[in-house]
Amino acid sequence: MGILSLVSGRPGPSGFKSASTAEQVSESIDASGLTAIITGERIHKDEITIFIV
Repeated sequence: MGILSLVSGRPGPSGFKSASTAEQVSESIDASGLTAIITGERIHKDEITIFIV
């Protein structure tokens, strides 16, 4: 995805725009039977790092 797509809000190859929400992206995913470990840490006052395994 080029910078023009990010600025213009045009959909990328996945069909989603830079402003798409996590809910929009994941609504058609069947996650039953999957296990995920999500952990994170606060590095600075306004910066959070999240690791998804």
